[in-house]
Amino acid sequence: MKEIEWRFLITKLPKIPPVKGERLRQAYLTQGDPAIRVRIYENSSEVTIKYRAQTDTAKDGPSEREEYNASMDREEAESLFARAEASIDKTRYRLDGNIELDVFHGPHEGLVLAEIEVPQADAEPLPPEGWQWLEISSDYSLSNQSLAWNGIPDSAEMCVIEKE
Repeated sequence: MKEIEWRFLITKLPKIPPVKGERLRQAYLTQGDPAIRVRIYENSSEVTIKYRAQTDTAKDGPSEREEYNASMDREEAESLFARAEASIDKTRYRLDGNIELDVFHGPHEGLVLAEIEVPQADAEPLPPEGWQWLEISSDYSLSNQSLAWNGIPDSAEMCVIEKE
C-alpha cells in the first residue's frame, strides 16, 4: 500500500490535546531501506515493512513509501522487540484533520512530531491554531527509524508545551 505523508517537527503546542492517546513502543530490526519495525500497542501488535517509493526523489513535499503491515501475536512481537537494538516509546494522539501527534518518552523526551497522511501530494497543510511546526518530511534524521538508531539530532528544536 502506498503511503503519502507530511511530517512536522512541533516546536510549540498550546497543550496536549484533550483526547485519549495510545502509548506504543516500536523497535527497528533494520537500518535504512527497507525499514522493518515491530510496533506494540496497548492491545495489539504488528510488524511493518516500509520501502521508499520509486517516485520519492523530490527534496520537498510529503514522503512517499510503500508500506506493508501484518498483525502479529503479542508474545512473538515482544520476542522480536527484545532482539532489536533500536527502539522508541511514544504516545500517539489521533486528532481532527487526519493529524497523528506523537509525544516521545524516554531518551527522546521533549520531541513532538506530527504526521498527516494524504491521498496525493498536495499543498503543505497549515498548522492548527496556536501550533508552530517545521516541515521535515524529507529529513531522514528525524524519521522514527533514525531517531531509534541515532537519537535526536543536535539541530532539532524541542517542543514547548504551554501549561494551563
